Amino acid sequence: MGILNLREVADRINLAINQKEKIILFADADLDGVASLLILQEAIYGMGGTVNLACFPNREEEGYGLNLKALGKFKNEAPALLITLDCGISNFEEIKQAKKDGFTVIVVDHHQVLGKVPPEAFLVVDPKQEGDLYPFKNLSNTGIVYHLAKLVMGGSFSNLLNQSFLELATLATIADMMEEQQDNKMIIEKGLSTIIKTQRPGLLAIVEVCNSENLSVRQVVQKIIGVLNITEFKKGLPENYSLLSMASFEEAGGLAERLNRLSKERYLVIGATVAMAEQIISEDPTSFEKIIFLGKDDWVQVLTGAIASRLCNKYQKPTFVFKISKEIIRGSLRTPRGVDGVTALKQCHKYLEMYGGHQQAAGFSLKTKNLEKFRKCLLDFFNQ
Repeated sequence: MGILNLREVADRINLAINQKEKIILFADADLDGVASLLILQEAIYGMGGTVNLACFPNREEEGYGLNLKALGKFKNEAPALLITLDCGISNFEEIKQAKKDGFTVIVVDHHQVLGKVPPEAFLVVDPKQEGDLYPFKNLSNTGIVYHLAKLVMGGSFSNLLNQSFLELATLATIADMMEEQQDNKMIIEKGLSTIIKTQRPGLLAIVEVCNSENLSVRQVVQKIIGVLNITEFKKGLPENYSLLSMASFEEAGGLAERLNRLSKERYLVIGATVAMAEQIISEDPTSFEKIIFLGKDDWVQVLTGAIASRLCNKYQKPTFVFKISKEIIRGSLRTPRGVDGVTALKQCHKYLEMYGGHQQAAGFSLKTKNLEKFRKCLLDFFNQ
């Protein structure tokens, strides 16, 4: 039993290629989203098609997922086939707007479905949606797209391309902390077997930067993930995408070195922010008895996930970390094993503008005026 709608999506993509329709790919800017977009983009190119636009939301400016600001940027490209990757399953209103604008929308996501039915897209692929009988539900989004690419390319799916896609899927699966069972175990074992000597120039450049004596392949991969999972935007594109899509090893080397340096600087910022949060918690521990709920106006939004992860690991409590701004707050949630953070967000959705993710890792945004109401709602939920 295959993943629900995956064959239909492959057929629709091939139809778009054959009819020379415009194709727009929209993906999250972390490794899972970037790797998903790269694989599908290269599969489309391999079949003689063209990707007219590759788009990513800048979380500092737009937040997570498909959003109205991003839609406004490429509204004039309609009619077109718009495929969301590693996002979209929680973008109900945005997908309605995209349809009104003239796009045919396909959602390929792996996050939890928030309602009883998914958004009103032309097709939705998500192993967690109702009616999907695929036995393994915890693929990374890149893992899903890897299977999609094989269907799109059929007999044109070469061994070399297969291995290159497995390497990207390995990075994404480990970066997204997916359980290493069944499909994921196969992907990681095969991807790790060649990643150090990859044929992808940008990936080889970052491998050489991160590889040092006495490191295992797994340790090198973890270092690569630390460098590439969060990167800055340059000329409208995240630099992890720019690096991994480069065709020249020589060109990629300089960018790989710079991203590694920036990663070290980012690590220091995360450490300093975590230390500040720990100080706040220690001064008033009773306020953080049930949950960690912290934000500042000078915290970096794209780092809130990493900060929340460290605090959650230390205190073993649901942890909400966010950047405060004048009108909109955006942040990240991390929970200990066995605690479903998305259910908590669902319970308090009336105070949120957007939310979604996995049980242990999710994102959210809300109007600043609703922050205290949101906090009280969460406390009520976790006091049950």
